Amino acid sequence: MVFIPLLMLMTHKKLERLHHRLLVSPCVLVGTMVDGRENFMVLADVMHFQYSPMHFAISCGKNHHTTRGIQEHGAFSVSVPSVEMLELVDYCGLVSGANQDKSLLFEVFQASIAGAPLVRDAPITTACKVVQEVDIGGANYLFLGEVLEVHVMERCITKRKPDLKKCKPFLISNDNTYRLVGDKVGDAYREGMVLKRTRTGPSSSNGN
Repeated sequence: MVFIPLLMLMTHKKLERLHHRLLVSPCVLVGTMVDGRENFMVLADVMHFQYSPMHFAISCGKNHHTTRGIQEHGAFSVSVPSVEMLELVDYCGLVSGANQDKSLLFEVFQASIAGAPLVRDAPITTACKVVQEVDIGGANYLFLGEVLEVHVMERCITKRKPDLKKCKPFLISNDNTYRLVGDKVGDAYREGMVLKRTRTGPSSSNGN
């Protein structure tokens, strides 16, 4: 019997181009004020890039209606919708605020900073102040925002933290479908501890 090494079976194919995202991304609502009324867009291009103080980065098309509001006010909101809001969220991605009034889609309340309407229906909603706008020469602007306010529905809090199961957020995948967050598969910064001790010893410091 001939045994073929496993590595020989694990082949990769080089793609000419990557789709919109690697695999899945969180689906959020980005809000701002445009021409005196609230406007929202659905966005998957969002990330934390600093934790203390908390900062978000969002990538918005240069020609998007929402982008104009962010540039005008230097502020935006990032809200994490629940799966019950999916139809309204998807609608926000289908129409432009330049042609359709999206100000009445959600019940909103105002943050301490102007230009960042907060979504009362969302389990988590945050207000951000733009600290930097980056133009890397492509189709999008990158907005770096400091998180000034975080509001979480009381019913979605467990042990003083947002509860993933209660918030019920959803993802958007690279096949343009929405997905629920799956089951827990492990504990971060714990699953590799045995391997760390055997490879580096117990005195090794944390770090990447």
